[in-house]
Amino acid sequence: IAPKPADRYQSAGEFFDDIQRYLEGHSVKACPDTVVQLATKWIKRNRIMMRSVAAIVLAVLLTVFGARFLIRRSTVAGYTNEAQKIIAAAQAEREKQMQLVSQATSTDDLYADVNKQRGLDSIDEKYSVQMGQAADFYSRVFEYDPRNKTAHTALATIYMEMWRAAQRRNKPELMSAYAQEVARNARPSDYKALYKTEIDGDGKFKLGTSGVAAQVFIFRY
Repeated sequence: IAPKPADRYQSAGEFFDDIQRYLEGHSVKACPDTVVQLATKWIKRNRIMMRSVAAIVLAVLLTVFGARFLIRRSTVAGYTNEAQKIIAAAQAEREKQMQLVSQATSTDDLYADVNKQRGLDSIDEKYSVQMGQAADFYSRVFEYDPRNKTAHTALATIYMEMWRAAQRRNKPELMSAYAQEVARNARPSDYKALYKTEIDGDGKFKLGTSGVAAQVFIFRY
């Protein structure tokens, strides 16, 4: 019983009403609930509605994240396919142009070797531009999947092709830049097994002019 008469139930009816509110999960006058208690009781009284709302929210979240995943996957596949098309077209075009240059070489032309080299340099320059376009598409993959291993492996292969083209054109600055990209994108084990020896220049290469061929060996100390 409250010390102050004003804080007591004024009648048996008020006492009964408070008991009824308690049994129904409502706040009672004798001990008003906090905001948290009111919210908890409201949820308990409306369990069916809350379950329905929770199910709807969950369905919306699953739909949003599912759509986002599908869009990301579709976009990555689109960039990858476009890059592969460019690479295939570039390689086919380079092979075709190489055959044309070889067929067009005349033995009576005193500048045949010079003209042939110019033609080959032009082919490699265009080839590098096309491969660069393919690399750009693969680079966009990382906007949606930063750890995409396929894209990294493909970029290492592309930049190695560009490195070889720069080597054939005697472009050391480009070779250095492309070598860095190869090292950045290739896995350490792949770089050591597939690219390091060629990029470092260990081994031998051939020099040939007007029917005179020579083999030059390079050694590191």
